[in-house]
Amino acid sequence: MVTLCICASILICGCGRNENPSMSSESVSPIISLYTDICNDGELYIDNPNARLNFVDFKSMKSAIICPSPNCPHNDPYSCPSFGKMNHPIIYGGKLYFFKESTEYSYGKIVDSTAVYSAELDGTGKKKLCSVDEGMLNHYDRAVLVGDILYFCLTKSGYDELGKSTQTKEISLYSYSFAENKLVKLADIGKGISAGNWLLGEFGGEIYVQFSYRETEPTPEEFMNPELMPEFERILYKYNIVDGSLTECEESISDIQNGWLIKKDGDSTILRNESGKDINIPTGSDVTVVNGYAFDTANKVAYDLSSGKQYSLNLKQEYCEIIYYIDESYVAKSRDSLGNNVYDKIAESELMGDVPS
Repeated sequence: MVTLCICASILICGCGRNENPSMSSESVSPIISLYTDICNDGELYIDNPNARLNFVDFKSMKSAIICPSPNCPHNDPYSCPSFGKMNHPIIYGGKLYFFKESTEYSYGKIVDSTAVYSAELDGTGKKKLCSVDEGMLNHYDRAVLVGDILYFCLTKSGYDELGKSTQTKEISLYSYSFAENKLVKLADIGKGISAGNWLLGEFGGEIYVQFSYRETEPTPEEFMNPELMPEFERILYKYNIVDGSLTECEESISDIQNGWLIKKDGDSTILRNESGKDINIPTGSDVTVVNGYAFDTANKVAYDLSSGKQYSLNLKQEYCEIIYYIDESYVAKSRDSLGNNVYDKIAESELMGDVPS
């Protein structure tokens, strides 16, 4: 019954965009990844070690496996619809979407593919919508939702004439339109040995992608000794959504969150809003930006980005992050010994303490 109630609450919310007025303009371009997947006043997440899709509702703070059957033991991937949806699940327009990556032998060559699927909000009715044979959307990579379009990178592996995988990979930026059900290649990001990407997010109408690669393939001796491994080269690109241009970004950017671009400068963090204003806060630790505050949970301090005031944080968890604001409360996320998400809802009046002296 709990599962049905959770699914019903998702249905009422209806859309992948954030529609919670208490969040103001935040989360307009949410990140979708294996570690963060906030939507509809809650979060989709994958549990360990079963890799089942779950949803936690931040209003009720109840979690449920995405499955319509109250008698299902949720242990059979062939009968329970919570399985097989770990690759970028997202709720949009009253449907659950997700991706599947595959490597297959076709017409004498090995092909890396990515397919888009939809399902009902209870996980049933899985249907393949479209696919592309130009690379894989890895489940551990990041994507960003801007309006009704999801942006992400595909990775295409190289293979020799015997079908053996080489170390060379090609990275390309793609988009998927929910409205048009269309996968589109936008730009070639780069090609190199052990190439990878880290999509930071969207800021000022541009998609920021960190591209990394090695110029030489590690030798067997270098593989055995990490200190000898060739260094990664890194290039930060930004793709302009309007004109389709791809350019290098000279700045060193560590993150993009809820309309803020984040940079590190020694023991300080610089946050820039979309009006171009920079705010410097005295912490070199990672922060999360929620409801106009930058939260440094490592040092248990919050910074009001409008006034510059600092507040102490009353946190029970030793390691956690503040991820959402709802009902005049903040949601903190931590992990248990198995790596599963643990959520705690803390009233703003209880979380925010006195200004440190």
